[in-house]
Amino acid sequence: MRVGKRQLEVQLAEVDGEVQVKDLSVYAVASAAELAALVEKAKACRSTAATERNEASSRSHGVGVVTVKQPEGRDGRMYIIDLAGSEGAKDVK
Repeated sequence: MRVGKRQLEVQLAEVDGEVQVKDLSVYAVASAAELAALVEKAKACRSTAATERNEASSRSHGVGVVTVKQPEGRDGRMYIIDLAGSEGAKDVK
């Protein structure tokens, strides 16, 4: 698995009841602006290429998890998944 310019070894391990990938990055942000900057950083790592159907078809997968911690009450979690382009193999040239 490649993250930015880093090649990661994919190992799944059970940690605190959750499946995690070894050596992935975790970032803490305190504002919407910090989150937006982190999303821009992630977008810069995406790989795209032109196909017959799409000039900037995604050639990479992306997975993000946004956890919102509440001082009192329940925390929230949102999973963001960007799968590589869905063009059929016959459409990709």
